[in-house]
Amino acid sequence: HPNISHLIAISPPRFHHALFQRHKQAGQFREDFRRADALVSRGEGETLIQVRQPMPLVITASGFVAKYGSHDNYDIIKLLPHISCPTLVVLGSESPRMSPAFDGLQGELERLAAHNSRLSVKVIEGADIAFSTHTGAPFEAMIDWLRQMR
Repeated sequence: HPNISHLIAISPPRFHHALFQRHKQAGQFREDFRRADALVSRGEGETLIQVRQPMPLVITASGFVAKYGSHDNYDIIKLLPHISCPTLVVLGSESPRMSPAFDGLQGELERLAAHNSRLSVKVIEGADIAFSTHTGAPFEAMIDWLRQMR
């Protein structure tokens, strides 16, 4: 949107269906996705299901298929090249250990940033997805980045 001057994404997962499907820790994702897809196919897409990966949540079957399906509509790597404002992505270095949604994300973001001067990537060493042991770090990264924008 033209009114957005800056974008900051804190710990954004990568919604990429094929990566989830083949990840060594994604057995639960494959099971949950098959169950959701079957419900949608039977016209029961509004059924609430509990899923385990890429993160535990309760969601409608159709919502899960829409969010994590093969169309990859919400894949941040696919979306970032279309963003025209300065963008900061903040990740915890331990996030890939916690969820397949972060596996390889840092490298992909850094690859994009190397070819896009509007994209900055900040990795907080030792931090997890929620920055639970580094609670102030995302805010410090944002403040530093915004100061550099001046």
